[in-house]
Amino acid sequence: MLAALHERGRTGVGRLVETSLIRAGVYALGWDMSVNLRYGAAVTALPRRDRPGAMSGYFRTADGRWFCLVPRGPKCFPALMAAICRPELADEPRYAPPITDLETVRELRAILDGAFASLTLAEIGERLTQADLIWAPMATLAEVAGDPQALAAGCFVETPDLWGGSFKAPAPPVRFPGEALAPRGPAPRLGAHTVEVLREAGLAEDAVEALIKTGVAY
Repeated sequence: MLAALHERGRTGVGRLVETSLIRAGVYALGWDMSVNLRYGAAVTALPRRDRPGAMSGYFRTADGRWFCLVPRGPKCFPALMAAICRPELADEPRYAPPITDLETVRELRAILDGAFASLTLAEIGERLTQADLIWAPMATLAEVAGDPQALAAGCFVETPDLWGGSFKAPAPPVRFPGEALAPRGPAPRLGAHTVEVLREAGLAEDAVEALIKTGVAY
């Protein structure tokens, strides 16, 4: 919409903006979909041991956590080897990226798996951050619920219940400044508006009563 407004400001001509949930979903899978459209392959469906990149992907830590590592270029390899205290591997010709031999990829991935499995997530995070490598932990739901960034971004709202209290719930993804984001009231009880709905549907009063009395409607 902002692009259309920018165009209108430059040309004075309005433009229709349309989208769909399925297009948004396909775009969210853009990398995998692009590979499939170009080569007819589903790369992410490959078993982990068959993935072509040894340094990229998810790794498990000593404390049972997972994190994602994403190398951004050849210089990341020696930095990563230093981070796992194996700097000598950076000079191994077989490990020089890009590695085209799948067995060598598996060999290097096994080395990384072993190194990461001996460290906690906190220890690994400190080393990868110091090495200026792109990584991120796989957060638990509880961690997301208490994440300062998620809270600052307004990811949750207080939702009233039917007993005078409230609970947190996911917020809508779009905010409109000046408009209330939180629900205006609690969700209705089951069947709270059955009579109103049936009346609006055009049923006569006796028909509504009969439906409720026989249990067809609640």
